[in-house]
Amino acid sequence: MDIKWGSVKALGLALCMAGAVIANPAMAADLDPPVFEQTEVTEVEFGSGWYIRGDIGVGISELEDSEVGNLGHPVKASAAVGYSMTENVRLEAALGFYQNLASRSTGDISCGTEPNPNDPNGGDIPITGDCYSVSESEPWAANLMANVYYDLPEFGSFQPYVGAGAGFGFVRRGPLERAYYCRGDNASDCGVAGGAGVNQIGDTDNFETDGQFVGSFNAMAGVSYSLTQNTKLDLGYRFTYLGGSRRYADRDEADAWTMNEVTAGIRVELW
Repeated sequence: MDIKWGSVKALGLALCMAGAVIANPAMAADLDPPVFEQTEVTEVEFGSGWYIRGDIGVGISELEDSEVGNLGHPVKASAAVGYSMTENVRLEAALGFYQNLASRSTGDISCGTEPNPNDPNGGDIPITGDCYSVSESEPWAANLMANVYYDLPEFGSFQPYVGAGAGFGFVRRGPLERAYYCRGDNASDCGVAGGAGVNQIGDTDNFETDGQFVGSFNAMAGVSYSLTQNTKLDLGYRFTYLGGSRRYADRDEADAWTMNEVTAGIRVELW
């Protein structure tokens, strides 16, 4: 059998080197360990500072003008863009629109007089009965506000907040329609065209109003609840003041609006 002495010599040399390494552990320790490169993982975090917000508010509204009084239950829809300056301080610009401000008010008036049909000299006699006016209008308003919020310490998923802001509003008060009525108990009440029951007297008056820019401020308080890592549910209260606006286009009287609302909205932190 042919023996390849070259292969035998190579195998013998390898066995000798392995034996030397086993016999001399220090030689094994001098061998460099394998190097593994670790790939760096970059984490993307929410809360870079910017956020968007939208809410709906429902409440009551009043005018300083006691003639009109309560404006019912206005509904406000608003949208905002904000930035978290620190962990607790937020700044935002908010645009809001008020609807459902239709108002209806009544007021006592004098029934006045009418010609006496039995007086040949054309004298007047007073009209008897209870007379009053009914005024109806459908105003609307909008405002653009610069708000600042302060977020209080968290309690689990809840975080209270307070805020305030100032800006300007746009208000349109009308048009306003006013009719006049007389309520009589007897056939002789409310004039010759009246009688018992409710009767309209005179013509209906219509008053036009123009849109007006006014100053505005608001104050807020509430609590947010974390729905997800970057989404919060906001529940709160908002007081809004809209500066004096003229009742009618041809008159100088001006009244301010105050609005008290319960609000609910969603705030989403952006990348």
